[in-house]
Amino acid sequence: MATEVIDELSSKVCDAERRFAVVCDAYVQTEAAFNKAHFEYTSMQLVYTQLAAKLAARKLLDRFGLRIVIATVSPIFCFGMVIIPSHYFFQSWKVAIPIAILASVVTAISLFVVLYQHSDSQLTADSNFKELQLNEYQPKYDAALSGFSHAKHDKQTVETELRQLQARLTEEKLRANWEFQAARLVAEPWRDLRGIPFEMFLKRVFLHLGYRVRETAATGDQGVDLLIDGGELSIAIQAKGYEGTVGNSAVQEVFSGMYFYKCSKCAVVTNSEFSKSARELAGSHGCVLIDGLRIPDLVYGKCFPRLHK
Repeated sequence: MATEVIDELSSKVCDAERRFAVVCDAYVQTEAAFNKAHFEYTSMQLVYTQLAAKLAARKLLDRFGLRIVIATVSPIFCFGMVIIPSHYFFQSWKVAIPIAILASVVTAISLFVVLYQHSDSQLTADSNFKELQLNEYQPKYDAALSGFSHAKHDKQTVETELRQLQARLTEEKLRANWEFQAARLVAEPWRDLRGIPFEMFLKRVFLHLGYRVRETAATGDQGVDLLIDGGELSIAIQAKGYEGTVGNSAVQEVFSGMYFYKCSKCAVVTNSEFSKSARELAGSHGCVLIDGLRIPDLVYGKCFPRLHK
């Protein structure tokens, strides 16, 4: 069943990857078309804005009769502002006067270009023409923007779908691998293990469930063989790789050890079975008993919760 789910998800991931490649190509093409349209549109906007600003400035100056005044006074003002520093720097009127005249001429030419290069009617005509160009280009720009927006949306949609499918596929592979490892643990000959080998088997089981596992000392362990930590749980475990029936003493020892190691729970795990009195004592003390019949449940996280999936 897990293999079928993984195969189905793998197929969906491959399909999504193909569609993602297609929408990425479309995105690149529409982005290039939009960038070109945007550049052309903004260039026309800039020219139109400059023309409109120049025309508005002329009308404002003419309204107050300042165009001729500025064109006349500015070169004279420039001459005065340049000649004095030039004379101070060069210590010669023969040098300062030509420099000041040159600056005045440059100022006059610049002002002529700004104020009189084109007639107002020509500026108005140019401005109207650029505005007409902008209006005619607007649908093309809007179409390029719309195409780019749709391509971007399609790319984001398919990318999100692809990431979700990849995440699901990874999760299913991890789950299948976890179940495979669980099945291997259950299939081991744990029923025949005694002493330390059984403790090591339980250590692997709890590591498989995602817990941190510490072994206690071989002697003076206070009835606790393994200390299990994970999440809000801390569990004292006594492992009983046993042939006969496990009695009360195991429950008493691990219950005392739980307090000694400051754990929140205690459990006795055996590959055998428990006596009736051991079950009664465990029930009154809140001690978890896991016998040989329940070890597969332990491996699959049904006795203690699995901490990672």
